Amino acid sequence: FFLMIRRPPRSTLFPYTTLFRSDAATLITAPRSPHRLSMVLLAWNEQESIEAAIRDCRRFGGLWLSGYEIIVVDDGSTDATASRAEAASQGDVRVIRHDRNLGMGAAMRSGYAAAHGEYIAHLPADRQVRPQSLLAFLPLVDPETTVVSTYATPPSGETRRLMSLVFRLIVQGLGGMRVNFAGTYVFHRRWLDTIDLGSLRCETFVFSFELLERLRRAGSRFAEVTIRPFMREMGQSREVAAKRIMRVLSEIVHYRVRDLIA
Repeated sequence: FFLMIRRPPRSTLFPYTTLFRSDAATLITAPRSPHRLSMVLLAWNEQESIEAAIRDCRRFGGLWLSGYEIIVVDDGSTDATASRAEAASQGDVRVIRHDRNLGMGAAMRSGYAAAHGEYIAHLPADRQVRPQSLLAFLPLVDPETTVVSTYATPPSGETRRLMSLVFRLIVQGLGGMRVNFAGTYVFHRRWLDTIDLGSLRCETFVFSFELLERLRRAGSRFAEVTIRPFMREMGQSREVAAKRIMRVLSEIVHYRVRDLIA
């Protein structure tokens, strides 16, 4: 009822009616943020979910942000992801296409470089992390602070949670990176003038840890929030393959070597 009074009709808010009570309370009471946010959607063969992901971002931006843009990075999809993203635009979506699949880190690099917003965040096009989670970030952001998230509950079961824990231990122990996050993060665009995106070599999701470590060393403060991820509703899950694990481990080792040499 309060959502209907505060905001447009219920039909435009339907995705937010299936939330935990605490999340619903946050949505009801949250003020409109004064910030302009670039939301970078990372997509690889997500034709089943990309339109819904864009609608999520549009609703969130229209209701709780002073300004926003949606950047879809199609990382070499072989399905209709790019064409559906372009068709879903209402003048608020830009689509960047990679000719082949380069990896999550490469997609982030492309999306961040194209962002025009005051602040930047990435979101998965499979909708496991949704824009309403960013409401917890917005009161904490400022030009000097990077806000990172951790998960209240794992999105893909206990096995994936344990794998994630092991990965973070490897990142910190072997890679020497002191940052920790799960989900997404929000940072001020000015940091892109301080660090060189092109100098970040990782192309898997290790890119995020490399970037956050670079921000930490450049002097950014860090704040942390807890978010609840969603289960994948459409499309195919990304199974953890031995080849992918080896690529991630290789990037961590190469990062550490470069860091020690530097």
